Amino acid sequence: MKASIRGRQYAIRFKAIRSLNGSCESGSPPREIVIRKSLTGQPLLDTLIHEMLHAAFEDMCEAAVEETAGDISTVLWRLGWRPREAIE
Repeated sequence: MKASIRGRQYAIRFKAIRSLNGSCESGSPPREIVIRKSLTGQPLLDTLIHEMLHAAFEDMCEAAVEETAGDISTVLWRLGWRPREAIE
């Protein structure tokens, strides 16, 4: 899947990774967000938002990214948003 985040193109991939729930490579192209394929439910939503925040605001500190992603995912979850299964 491809996404535009603040005018920059990112590939969003779901992979079998073990060490992290996700990562964001926002340097020079190709830019990529990787999400752990086994995540489901609110952890998947939270991780996707977390990595997209890193892509959007590279200078945002990790604590702010964590807090903001958690807040956004909680609101969306309470509103009934549910992720579909990740397909890659």
